[in-house]
Amino acid sequence: MPSELTKSVRSAIHAFVSSKASDGEALPADVLRLIRDEAALLLERQLICDTLDADPYKLCEDDADVRRQFGRLQGLMNVTACTRTKTMEGNVAIHCVVELSKDSKIKECVRLEFTYDRSPITYMDAKDNANDDNGNDDGNTGDDCDTSMITSGGNVHRGTRIMYSIDYSADHGPKERLITIEVMASGEAPSAEQAIPLEDDADGDEEDVWEDFDEDGESASKAEADDDVEKMDEDEASQKTGGKEAQDGASQATGE
Repeated sequence: MPSELTKSVRSAIHAFVSSKASDGEALPADVLRLIRDEAALLLERQLICDTLDADPYKLCEDDADVRRQFGRLQGLMNVTACTRTKTMEGNVAIHCVVELSKDSKIKECVRLEFTYDRSPITYMDAKDNANDDNGNDDGNTGDDCDTSMITSGGNVHRGTRIMYSIDYSADHGPKERLITIEVMASGEAPSAEQAIPLEDDADGDEEDVWEDFDEDGESASKAEADDDVEKMDEDEASQKTGGKEAQDGASQATGE
């Protein structure tokens, strides 16, 4: 038996559809499609709000101002599009568009596009892959081979590739990529093991491989290198000045 909530929802939808159909504004099927689509977007918005309220990363735990900002953003936020697709082969794609309306602090309409893609791949052991690159039968060096197409020779394994990105635009202007994350994992399911950066040092050193950036978005290592170059220039100029002064002193002593 349907619950009382289900009965109430059905009754409200039936009354709304009947009123629109009797006025000749729209066909009942069109009204029901619109209700379905808008209800799905409202559900996505509610899930985002519930996540912000739950604060899983404890961003608002000791900061009431952040909590107020989250509440303000929820009032401005709308989910305008969201699609989820999944294939029999295991490909998963999610695309969601979130818009933040203007207010006294946000002077332009902000649009964020979230894209998630997960797909299965096949790959060989590094040793087998190197041997195949050095001399495969079809003359291909392997440089242009896609990992999903490597199926000949060696031990072939199944893996998973995940791509996640966020794009930003203001007032329906051009999009700007904010972040891109790519994960290549062995196996057909997520692992509980700690992730290893793809840029990690090949020698196995535990040195930090992540690059730091300053407030202007400039690489910290680049800034340090610029400082070193500037210091070298100053030292070189100082040496030239000191050498010139010594040469002038010697010339004066010779003249005397």
